[in-house]
Amino acid sequence: GYYHTLAIREDGSIVAKGWDDYKQSTVPQNLGKALSVSGGYYHSLASLEDGSVIAWGRNNHGQRNVPEGLGSVTSVSAGHAHSMALREDGSIVMWGRNNYGQISAPENLSSVTQIVAGREHSLALQKDKTVVAWGRNDSGQSSVPEGLGPVTQIAAAYFHSLALKEDGTVTAWGSNKYGQTTVPDGLNSVVAISAGGFHSMALKDDGTVVAWGRNIYGQTDVPTDLKNVISIVSGTVHNAALQENGTIVTWGSNDYGQGDPLPGISPAILRGAELTGANLSGSELSGVDFSNGTVAALSIGDYHTLALKAEGTVRAWGSNVQGQCDVPEGLANVTAVSAGDFHSLALLENGTVVGWGNNEYGQSMTPAGLNNVIAIEAGHSRTVALRQGGTVVAWGRNVYGESTVPAALRNVITVSAGGYHTVALRENGTIAIWGSNEYGESIVPLGLGRLIAAEAGFEHTLVLKEDGTVRAWGNNLLGQCNVPAGLRDVIAIHAADFYSMALKSDGTVVCWGGSNQYGESTVPAGLRDVVAISGMYYHSGAIKSDGTIVLWGADLDGQVTVPENLTSTGLGRANLSGANLTGSDLRGANLTNANLTNANLTNANLSGANLTGANFTGALISGTNLIGAIGADLTGAILDKPVQFKISTSVVRLPSGKADKIKILFSTERTKTYTIQSSSDLNSWRSIESNIQGNGQSIERSFDLGDSNYFFRAIKN
Repeated sequence: GYYHTLAIREDGSIVAKGWDDYKQSTVPQNLGKALSVSGGYYHSLASLEDGSVIAWGRNNHGQRNVPEGLGSVTSVSAGHAHSMALREDGSIVMWGRNNYGQISAPENLSSVTQIVAGREHSLALQKDKTVVAWGRNDSGQSSVPEGLGPVTQIAAAYFHSLALKEDGTVTAWGSNKYGQTTVPDGLNSVVAISAGGFHSMALKDDGTVVAWGRNIYGQTDVPTDLKNVISIVSGTVHNAALQENGTIVTWGSNDYGQGDPLPGISPAILRGAELTGANLSGSELSGVDFSNGTVAALSIGDYHTLALKAEGTVRAWGSNVQGQCDVPEGLANVTAVSAGDFHSLALLENGTVVGWGNNEYGQSMTPAGLNNVIAIEAGHSRTVALRQGGTVVAWGRNVYGESTVPAALRNVITVSAGGYHTVALRENGTIAIWGSNEYGESIVPLGLGRLIAAEAGFEHTLVLKEDGTVRAWGNNLLGQCNVPAGLRDVIAIHAADFYSMALKSDGTVVCWGGSNQYGESTVPAGLRDVVAISGMYYHSGAIKSDGTIVLWGADLDGQVTVPENLTSTGLGRANLSGANLTGSDLRGANLTNANLTNANLTNANLSGANLTGANFTGALISGTNLIGAIGADLTGAILDKPVQFKISTSVVRLPSGKADKIKILFSTERTKTYTIQSSSDLNSWRSIESNIQGNGQSIERSFDLGDSNYFFRAIKN
């Protein structure tokens, strides 16, 4: 499509990635088996096994209004704002925009075997191997060359058209502004063609690909090692190729994730494989799943502990008196966990919530129909969920109104469930608190300023201010509100039942308050390189940058005894020099000190991976996902396309030089202006672009990176 990609899995289900402003990448549920898919400008089409057609996405010109009684359809094609369907009997049906006559087929059209929708013109290949075109023709895109000869396949783009002839050669016509209709000399033995916005592609019988035309996003730079291709498709500014082994390789623009690996499409899995020290130099490993058991998130309950592993499974240990450690069988694709007093929660990739353990107040029973959840919090005998769009849902115990969400509460970005009160942080940096107020824990002090984190303890409230300092109020019987003097540079906080925790930008942890009966607020000596913290009643925990966890405090039920092999792995010290890891899933992999010189990491997913000490000299970093990666030093690497990472407690070091940029994407309000600032120490900030006018949508900015380490933020004026 324009900025999105569609694929059909082996089981007939559809998967989509990329721009989704008009829901063109949100595949309708329970479709049944698909036979064909097509991406238009802002809409998508699919023909199903039962002969029906489904459309989704934008509908401003009726391009989504599938005619009733369509009959048995075998294939579909989506244009800019019009749609085409080919029936089993060789007839075609079209709907949508008709400003250039693109849905007005010639009367004598019959026995059609293939259809293609261009931007505002249409093509049909007939059984006699002739081509018919109609619609927009200002660039000659609908003027089929005379004497074209027998044709076996057709393709259409914005303003040009292609035909694959029976002899394996290609003919092109229409606009040639970017050389898209100048077929390379000597091109033959072609078995398939594809046309993008202003470029063209051909697949040869030896499994190689040739591309020509506009190249502003690298869409005609076919990966040098691409081979064994069996199918090709072009978007406006990106391409995808399907290889024999089921791997999808993409190149060109990836501004909206249209070139990301498609979920559920991976031909090989080595999840959890132990390859430490292995020599895989020069190996063909594209599309392989190396993700392993490294801990991605930690949550501590009163007497039990939960760990979310990088591959999306959950481990639980400690007290199981209420079944809080009985992780449901088959639980997978988990993105977040939360441990309450005697119940546990998991948030799934599809936005639903699973609960187990104590259910006395219904706290483990997810409300019917609850979906689109993006964050969860297990409190004392209750549960709070944050939904997409910033609304909050709560259920379970409600003695003090702690589960009665204020009716007007909107634009929430985080929630925290304490003992008897709940705290919500809004997008504008303010907080809302409801529930018990016996110790003033629900009264927001004046003059707090903009907050970036808020936590509810058992009877106290803890907040992190924009300047890296911490405030606390409420029950202070055990000193949980006595923030240490001079505490600064804090990047994360956690309110346990009767004590408080802070994570500093240097990776160290500070705790205060609590009875400390079991050492729960005594940070282990030498604890450094911490990226996440948690604590509850009598025990505390931290995740280190290498993906390991450290627990301290009471171990009465084994809750601080880390299970063996929890971080089983990996690829540490492995020799992957020259290996082809295109599209590989390396989420959470331990690549400590691995040799990745000259490796191909195009579109590889390294999110959450530990890359400390790994050698990337000469490695091709092209569309690679480094979100949450730890210790990545890409000095000497080849950055061919934008690298994806997020500003967090993790460290990613990019090669220095003007070519290296950071891309910031932030949501805006129409009536507001915004400023982007950078800092090297989180204390002093300088403005790098001011008075950016909001438009009610997301705005993107790119900035050069120098040799210094920088933090970035976008603030609303």
